[in-house]
Amino acid sequence: MLALLAFASVASYPLAQPLLLKVKGDLFPGVRLVILQPQEAIITYLKTSILIGFAFTLPAITYHLWAFLAPGLLKDEKRMVTTLVIPSAIMFVTGAAFGYYLLLPATLGFLIDSAAPLAEPMISLDEAVSFVTFILAALGMVFQMPLASWALARLGAVSSGDLAAYRRHAIVLIFLAAGVITPDPSPITQILLALPMMLLYEASIISAKLAGGKDARKR
Repeated sequence: MLALLAFASVASYPLAQPLLLKVKGDLFPGVRLVILQPQEAIITYLKTSILIGFAFTLPAITYHLWAFLAPGLLKDEKRMVTTLVIPSAIMFVTGAAFGYYLLLPATLGFLIDSAAPLAEPMISLDEAVSFVTFILAALGMVFQMPLASWALARLGAVSSGDLAAYRRHAIVLIFLAAGVITPDPSPITQILLALPMMLLYEASIISAKLAGGKDARKR
């Protein structure tokens, strides 16, 4: 599996620079990306090619992980995992797309514009790529909330009633999480992230209700 990932990463190396150029054009227009060390560009290309290679090999990695875990799972657990694979991938891509096309342009625009007229924005290439990667990965995971609640409800760990009862607590935690995920003091950006998270929490309540779990056993 590591050999496959290594091969895919090496094969993806020519795609790294075009992808980074697109990201720069979409998210950092008019900004000078600089390197602070001689090897920074090469290292960033390598990191990007590994991410691309990982994306290409993810189906194979998922299959081998499933082959390893499946013998230790019960029949219902196997059915639940297989049911969630494709929706999980779709929700991850949806979260990443939300970050790339909506959240990051607003966040980066505010952060970069706040430097004017005191300083000219010149951002390290590695820092820019790391920032974008972290935000997209975090949002991809956040968008798993409805699926996670469905799975937990199926296992009997939570119920829709539990989630509804802690709605106020969840809203506070959501705004705290939004402030951590987006290191941006602008309340607009924080709200831009918090609102879909709140909608996802409401969707989590619905998905837990549909899953049954503790609710079903109470009946």
